[in-house]
Amino acid sequence: MRPSGVHTHPGDAGWAVAVVVGLVVLAVAGAAVKAVESIPWWVWAVVPFLALAVIGGVVVVIVRVWRAEAATYAARMRERQVLPKPAQRVSPRPAAPALPPVEQHLHFHDVSAAEVAEILASRNHEGDQP
Repeated sequence: MRPSGVHTHPGDAGWAVAVVVGLVVLAVAGAAVKAVESIPWWVWAVVPFLALAVIGGVVVVIVRVWRAEAATYAARMRERQVLPKPAQRVSPRPAAPALPPVEQHLHFHDVSAAEVAEILASRNHEGDQP
């Protein structure tokens, strides 16, 4: 074995396969060139216009489909936005019943009975004033 690690095996025919593949490629390329040469000139003049017409037709179909879908989508959105007629409108929720008067619960700590009476009397007089 050589120091570089490159070695060959007896009977290795890789180069022969490469040569055969190359000859097939050349033969096909030669046949393709002859086929292209046999096409009349007017075909070469018409093909670009046909290609342009096909591309234009595809674009037209795409635009028409897109517009139809857009129109359908817009119609669906209009249906969702239609408000009910005034006679069909739902009335607002009825007013809640009045709440009962608030009951106060007072706690007095370290206060004498006379002071509690004074506090309650002053609170009662505050409610009387407008």
